[in-house]
Amino acid sequence: MNAAPGLSRCWDFIDAPPWIGIAVFVVSSIVVWFSGTRITHYADAIAVKTALGASSVGVLLVATSTSLPQVGSVLATYLGGIFLLYRMR
Repeated sequence: MNAAPGLSRCWDFIDAPPWIGIAVFVVSSIVVWFSGTRITHYADAIAVKTALGASSVGVLLVATSTSLPQVGSVLATYLGGIFLLYRMR
């Protein structure tokens, strides 16, 4: 069962040439690297301004950032269910 016909085609890389997958991987890697370096600067700034330990702030930021994929998958499942229920009317 497809949740929404248009959404499933957006992320389909089966028919795409290999260089598109490699380009997506490289761009994603650069974004993750850049975000990781920025979050360390933010953690240091928050630790200085709040007088908390740098490790405490780091733990909070790492816990938050590693929970974001679960939030995304829950939202995608929820929205997919809404589209599916809407189509079943």
